[in-house]
Amino acid sequence: MLGHRPDFVEAAIEKQLHEGFEIGPQTILAGEVAAALCEMTGNERATFCNTGSEAVIAALRVARTVTGRNKIVFFAGDYHGMFDEVLVKGFKKNGQPFSVPSAPGIPREKAANVVVLEYGTDDSLAWICKKRERPRSSDR
Repeated sequence: MLGHRPDFVEAAIEKQLHEGFEIGPQTILAGEVAAALCEMTGNERATFCNTGSEAVIAALRVARTVTGRNKIVFFAGDYHGMFDEVLVKGFKKNGQPFSVPSAPGIPREKAANVVVLEYGTDDSLAWICKKRERPRSSDR
């Protein structure tokens, strides 16, 4: 967006390094930067996270709050972070998508609300549309 290593960005980073810096979104500058980001993008709100995993956890929580559903669809081969609920792999069982943990030490229950589908297929889109039309209590 700003090009590769613009001088004003390098100067601002160097200045801040000498003044000190916080780890994570707790810096005093977070509010000022969020406001500037919203002004530049037209977004109502912005937030900062320490990791991508943390951002995905927040996104899952927002999606579940807005939809009132518990199940989340991921696509095979995508990376969603390093926490138990997203470390799942999917396969078909009796023609239906079924998910299991992808690593030892992850309880099976963590995969219960995750469906892993193939990206870009008509079957995946049809499955999502079908579930969207008629949510059942087991999908919540």
